[in-house]
Amino acid sequence: AIQSDDKILIGGYFSGFNGLNRRKLARLNSNGSVDSGFDTSVGAGTGGYIYSIAIQPDGKILIGGDIYSYNGVDRGNLIRLNANATVDTGFNTGTGPSDNVLAITVRADGKIYIGGSFYFYNGTVMPNFARINSDGSLDNSIPIARFSYSGYGVTQIVNQPDGKMIVVGAFYCESSRSNSIFRTYNDGSIDPLFRLGNGADNLIYC
Repeated sequence: AIQSDDKILIGGYFSGFNGLNRRKLARLNSNGSVDSGFDTSVGAGTGGYIYSIAIQPDGKILIGGDIYSYNGVDRGNLIRLNANATVDTGFNTGTGPSDNVLAITVRADGKIYIGGSFYFYNGTVMPNFARINSDGSLDNSIPIARFSYSGYGVTQIVNQPDGKMIVVGAFYCESSRSNSIFRTYNDGSIDPLFRLGNGADNLIYC
């Protein structure tokens, strides 16, 4: 993910970058050097994976993946960091997503959409796709696209310029009756005008 100041956030399964201790997350300057002011030497620990990063307009950073804790603070697979790499304790997901978060997008209204291989969000059944309030709580006020649970689930969510979203992965979408790809309206509900027939016959990564 690219910050407004052109610094670059990278995530994965690494424990170091260019000889510096960086646990699964690092921030690079625009010339490729490590930003020493963004200390992730504890970070996601030794066992976690970071699969997705999104930057909010206020500069806070959302990271998703297979993450048990961050900087020693227990968090379940979805974490928000302050711009200095500390955990934002005002973002409380409860038990959070029950499995990996592979995709995150931030919307103009401040809502956060996540996708992945999870089945629950903080104990509520929410297979693979969920809308989150800016405080980390689940927003279940308006129905969003629902589909049969897939162990792989949603791999990417992309905002269109008109505010709609394209969602891809490995799933069967009950609302649109297509495989592995659909388009939503601004509120996350299915756009029925995006007609794909049966869709893809296997996983779409991106």
